[in-house]
Amino acid sequence: MNKEDFIQNRVVNQQKWYSKEASRLKKQYTVIKIATISIAAMIPFVTSIIDNHSLIEHTVALMAVVIVVLEGLSSFFKHQEKWIEYRSTSESLKRELSFYTYGINPYEDSDASFKLFVINIEGILSGQNQNWKDLMSKSPKPEEQAKVEG
Repeated sequence: MNKEDFIQNRVVNQQKWYSKEASRLKKQYTVIKIATISIAAMIPFVTSIIDNHSLIEHTVALMAVVIVVLEGLSSFFKHQEKWIEYRSTSESLKRELSFYTYGINPYEDSDASFKLFVINIEGILSGQNQNWKDLMSKSPKPEEQAKVEG
């Protein structure tokens, strides 16, 4: 693989993928959090209008179930953690590409700079893979588990 192919196929494509995934995960996390907060905020109001109406009581119970499900999904899929991790990886790849492109330290020596660039890019991607593995194998915190079992 030549330099241009490596830059396009390994760096630019990976950076775009991480950026796109970070944006998607941020959007999903935000929607879940807004829904959770909104539903939770409505529960006191709905309970205040209960006057032995079983439909309203069932609605409140359903709202509580939806909150638990949303929090459980957020905890299970780790939207926030992956969004932050992917954004960090995307920015690291962009930084290394900029430094290499403009010959900024440590890429000033033209003979060894591409090899060092490849090593650094592969280090970023390998580190991201390990971070993802660690994140996905990590058990939820006790308070997160309590929400799910809630």
